[in-house]
Amino acid sequence: MAASVPLRGALDAVAAWPPDAAVDASGRRPVAVIDPIDPVAERRLAYHCEVVHPDDADPASLRAAIAEAHGIIVRTTPLPRAVLEAGQALRVIAKHGTGVDSIDTAYATQRGIVVARTSGANAAAVAEFALTAILVACKPMLAAAEWLRRGSSSAPLVVAAERAGFIGCELSEIAVGVVGWGAIGRRVGTSIVLLGGSVVVYDPVACGSPDAPGVRFAQDLPTLLREVDVVTVHVPLTAETRSLIGAPELAMMRPGGALVNTSRGGVVDEAALAEAIVSGQLRTAAVDVFECEPPDPESRLLQLREVLCTPHIAGSTRATLRRMGDATVDAVLDVLGDTEPSDVANPDVLAVAGLLRRETGARPTSEAARSARAAAD
Repeated sequence: MAASVPLRGALDAVAAWPPDAAVDASGRRPVAVIDPIDPVAERRLAYHCEVVHPDDADPASLRAAIAEAHGIIVRTTPLPRAVLEAGQALRVIAKHGTGVDSIDTAYATQRGIVVARTSGANAAAVAEFALTAILVACKPMLAAAEWLRRGSSSAPLVVAAERAGFIGCELSEIAVGVVGWGAIGRRVGTSIVLLGGSVVVYDPVACGSPDAPGVRFAQDLPTLLREVDVVTVHVPLTAETRSLIGAPELAMMRPGGALVNTSRGGVVDEAALAEAIVSGQLRTAAVDVFECEPPDPESRLLQLREVLCTPHIAGSTRATLRRMGDATVDAVLDVLGDTEPSDVANPDVLAVAGLLRRETGARPTSEAARSARAAAD
């Protein structure tokens, strides 16, 4: 049904916000957008602040970009103390994502700088990616596709493929270990149960019984590793989780198992993982994150056909990028407006940051503009 003229006019006004015309940034506080974000979200930020982009990703360029900035929006570019020291007017760093291991959060807290993040915004995307990798590990799709491209025998195709060893398994035949029971791990685990799989969970922080039917907690990581066929990792990178899974842990896994890592590269020892694949201890692995990004082209993992390596894209979907762009802009505008943002990685700073309790509904968002466009259409 077409919208009435007055309603359509109102919808058009909201959908067109922020305006396309350039906004005079004089007198507006600078905000450094270090990495690309959703363009609609950046336009909204530019309506309120002067947006500054670094010339390059080297430390000198980053220091120059944040020299007068009151806020920073960052994705994966590291922000060590040596860079942050240049921003003497900084009040907020908004992380486009969940993990803040690339930011010197301790120094930010010491300076009274709020470090905000977008926890849960990418949970659906990363969980779907991990679930896909688990299913690929169960089905020899990639190897079979390569075999088919090279040409098959004269026997019936399915018979030739089975003789070549291309026989998969169903989730009901295996147990999946989920390391980390946060927003992403929960989605992965519950999805596997719905598909008929068995799930064992270990979380370095949580304990007790998971609040999901068909899922049980292991008392420790070795117990989980010995009881499952596929391990999927969903923990942040901290001092406690660095090299959480190394050579000793991989040796505990069932022979011929698989590992999926969409969390952080430093959580899994890459050299040990490559060796486990070469030795046959593990049959396959899927790795979306690396300790050093981009990884060395000569990385052993990249050379192994049994390892599916992807460039940190588990969370890269259109919907996720919109949500995270909106959330980071919200966080910056909240703090610069003396309001507590909704997701703070260093809550100890709030006592000295002088922020008001968070108020909702005070400001239109680019997501609201998109909804208005959809309604008008």
